[in-house]
Amino acid sequence: MDGVPRCVTARYFPVDQNPPSEPPPPDALEASPPPRLRRVLRVFYVVSAGFVLVAVASGLDRAEGRVVPSIVALGVALAFAVVAGRVSASGWAALVPGRAPRRDLRRCVYASQLGKYVPGGVVQAAGQVAIAVQIGIPARDALPAYLVFALHVVLGSLAIGALLATQSAVVGAGWAVLGGLGLLSCALVARPLVAWLVGLVQRVVHRLQRLGPLPPQPAMCRCFAMQLAFALGQGVAFAILLHSVDPDAPLVAAIGAHAFAFGVGLLAVPVPSGLLLREGLMVAVLHDAVPAGTVVTAAIFQRLVTIAAEVLLIAANRSAHRIAAGRIQTS
Repeated sequence: MDGVPRCVTARYFPVDQNPPSEPPPPDALEASPPPRLRRVLRVFYVVSAGFVLVAVASGLDRAEGRVVPSIVALGVALAFAVVAGRVSASGWAALVPGRAPRRDLRRCVYASQLGKYVPGGVVQAAGQVAIAVQIGIPARDALPAYLVFALHVVLGSLAIGALLATQSAVVGAGWAVLGGLGLLSCALVARPLVAWLVGLVQRVVHRLQRLGPLPPQPAMCRCFAMQLAFALGQGVAFAILLHSVDPDAPLVAAIGAHAFAFGVGLLAVPVPSGLLLREGLMVAVLHDAVPAGTVVTAAIFQRLVTIAAEVLLIAANRSAHRIAAGRIQTS
């Protein structure tokens, strides 16, 4: 067919008579990250798993010889911890809507939580952003969303803690101004103020100057509301364990003490998961009503319950992913 234009040849004399197959839907296949990202994630999971085992072993060792909360209390606390983790992950998903299936967005939080037991505090952040990039979210969008997410987790815990900890006899009603300051911190949910804070960080860390825009204001408000619920859920789990060991423990003050200590522990970046610091703060708030040993016991089992909840959330998320992939392949 010399002299025939290539476009005509391709149109009327196709080599392959079979029509091209349609590309699979985005949910059908697992995202294939670049080799360097796969190596980073592999190291993250291995290192995190090692430190989680260390945290569990340390918790069991410290719990030896102590009064153990009842099975019912442990089960109810685990349920609250699971719900709290699910709510917090939904807050992250609200910051990056439509970028990936919501279950994959929540997985960013579930899996990255394992990294908080690694000293330094940076591993968890790197893990959450890396997993977000793995599922298709550009790094320039995932990083500002993570900054907002981390800020809201801290502020939500401090706001709830500062408000409810005033019910402790040690803090007292005269310290109610602490609760007011906690609620005032909610002003940091305003997008212009957060953008100003991020701008200050960008001046120091020049590599962050290429960040994408912050999430919209409605998404930031939803995320903050869910982090408030997360702080309450975690605090209720701790209060249930404390009440199981000491029925006379003040429940509202216990919720506030845990939430406040959790927020301060997040700010102590070099300390892995706020270890010992959180227990010390809870003892300081509750020591007038509850013996220090009892508070530490409840705090140890709270940490073990939280680790169990994180593992359950990861397993449930992976099962949901496999079920959805199987439905797509059979349809």
